Amino acid sequence: MKLTSHMSDIFGVSGRLLLQKIVDHEVITMDFLETHMKGALRHKSPKLLQSLNSRLRAHHRSMIRMSWEHLQYIESSVAQMEAHIRNYTQDKEESFNLLLTVPGVNENAAAVIIAEIGTDMSQFKSDHSLAAWAGMSPGNHESAGKKNDSGQGPETVS
Repeated sequence: MKLTSHMSDIFGVSGRLLLQKIVDHEVITMDFLETHMKGALRHKSPKLLQSLNSRLRAHHRSMIRMSWEHLQYIESSVAQMEAHIRNYTQDKEESFNLLLTVPGVNENAAAVIIAEIGTDMSQFKSDHSLAAWAGMSPGNHESAGKKNDSGQGPETVS
């Protein structure tokens, strides 16, 4: 059985329905496929049914079930962590929304920035010191192929 031959996203809505039926030892019929599959997959129902009619022994179902339950556990853990992050950033909504206006900063990046730097910018002397603290300031520790280990700028060569 190779569902990925017929499905581009096995963990999409249709793929999850099929996996759940397989794990629950349910029979998958043409009627089920024609009524529950989404998009272009609905038109592939005959080939999909043929693929699903392979031999699935108890061992195979057990392995699929373990993987399915592990995936659900991971998704649940991610959802819990995202809820925790949303809860943490809730009282920092103004700063969070301001960060979202920066090109390339999405919700995840905004949450990371707040977690790493915080919202109190008084701890930094200037925007340059913040950039330096974040490791975003370029340095020039090489000149004419010679490296300066002190980090104080290029060496003078006599």
